[in-house]
Amino acid sequence: MVRQGPAPDTLGAMRRLLPFLLILSACGGGEPGPAAPEVGAIETVCSASACVDHPAGWEVEVGETFLAFRHPIDPERIVASVGAVDMATLVETVGGEWPAPPRDAIVAFWELIGGGEDASLDGIETRSDGAIRSEGVLEGLRMWHLLVPGFGRSGVGVEVRAPNGSWEAHADVFLGSLRGR
Repeated sequence: MVRQGPAPDTLGAMRRLLPFLLILSACGGGEPGPAAPEVGAIETVCSASACVDHPAGWEVEVGETFLAFRHPIDPERIVASVGAVDMATLVETVGGEWPAPPRDAIVAFWELIGGGEDASLDGIETRSDGAIRSEGVLEGLRMWHLLVPGFGRSGVGVEVRAPNGSWEAHADVFLGSLRGR
């Protein structure tokens, strides 16, 4: 006698486990890493060249030419930074010619980070003020970036990295407030 399908005992066990598997799959499958807390109070910090708002609770380091942020929930993976961007160097490093539109600098930036292998650009948006917002994944972390072009080859950039998309509201605070001094 040849049987097809699982044995009757196995089928009964599978039927009993099915509701639990469905519950586990509904609860699991979320994005990796800690979820972002709600954005509460907003604080402002400035370096010599730029100011940016950030949600309260982020640890801040102020340098002469940069701002660095870490979130205490996961300070190695939930980070942000603000600093100068040399758009010409970005474009020329990937074989382009300067002068070029700021959008080309962002495309070059995403090509260069992660050695071009650990990064994927998911979208670029040019804002009405000329700033370029982009987002994607770098080394398994969600990343948001904003470039505010200055004069000539210079600009100011802010980036926020976190383990999952729940941190986008935090990124929006950083990216929505960057301004030169």
